[in-house]
Amino acid sequence: MRRKIYRSMLLTVLLAALCIGLLLMLSLYQLFTGQLRNSLSSELKFMAAAVNQAREPQVLFEAFDGISTRLTWIDADGNVRYDSDANASRMENHLDRPEIQEALKDGFGSSSRFSTTLGKETLYFAARLEDGGILRSSDQVQPGDRIRLRLAQGSLGCRVEEKEDNHGEKEL
Repeated sequence: MRRKIYRSMLLTVLLAALCIGLLLMLSLYQLFTGQLRNSLSSELKFMAAAVNQAREPQVLFEAFDGISTRLTWIDADGNVRYDSDANASRMENHLDRPEIQEALKDGFGSSSRFSTTLGKETLYFAARLEDGGILRSSDQVQPGDRIRLRLAQGSLGCRVEEKEDNHGEKEL
C-alpha cells in the first residue's frame, strides 16, 4: 500500500515539474521573441529614417554592414537592390511578400516564415520609404522555437493576435 502511495506521489511530483518546466520555457520564449521583435522594429525605424535622409543610400548600407540584423532594400517594383546576407541581383521579386504588402499599404509590416534564402525560420519587419521603396530587417528564430510556440498555443489554449499599440503600430 505504501509503495502505491509513493509511486503516486512521485508521479504527481514529476508531472508538476514537467508542467512548471513547460511554463518556464514558454515564458522565456515569449520574452526572447518579444525582445527580438522590439529590437528589429526599433532598428528598422532608425535605419529607414536614415535612408530617407541619405542622398546615396548604398553608401549608408555599407556603413550598416557591421550589424547582425539582415537588411534588405527593395524598390517600389519589388526588385531587391541590396541585401546584407545574399547577392541582391540573384534574388527574386519581393513584392508578394506579406510584410512588403503590409508596409506598402500601412507604412509598416511584419511577418514570420521560413526563409528560402537562408534556410531558417525568420522574423521580418518592413518599412515604406519616402521614395516608395521598402527597407526590410530580419533575424532568424532559433531552431525549435516555432514547435515550442505551437505546443504552447495548443496546450494552454492561447492564440497569438495582432493589436495596435499607443502609436498605431501593429504588434503580435
